[in-house]
Amino acid sequence: IGIAFRFWRDDYRAERSRLRKLNKLSLVFREIALGRSAWLSWLRALEQDRQLGRLGLPLLEARERNLLRRVLRLWHLGASELRASRSLHREAVLQWYMTLCFSAFTPWCSWVRERRRKKARQLEALKLFQDS
Repeated sequence: IGIAFRFWRDDYRAERSRLRKLNKLSLVFREIALGRSAWLSWLRALEQDRQLGRLGLPLLEARERNLLRRVLRLWHLGASELRASRSLHREAVLQWYMTLCFSAFTPWCSWVRERRRKKARQLEALKLFQDS
């Protein structure tokens, strides 16, 4: 069982490393997509402000405040979506670990338990043999 466990462990490590790299890559792409979306919204709002700049300074200042509120709201929305996505990913990984560990280590635990019982019986038999 030691050899089988070692092969399983080595395969598991390689697969886990590959999955970890893919996860990091997906998080980077997600952050890029969210950043690009916020940046495009920012540029669109700036263009609208440039077009409205002809209407006068008080209106422009009000538009800048509104723009700042809108951009901050969009940024907050993107950040909260990213946070929720990370939370869901953590939960999925935890569930995967629980399923994997339970199915992999339950037979191993029962083997260890039986081995301990066997050693205890052997020790008790040796004591009885020595006493007789």
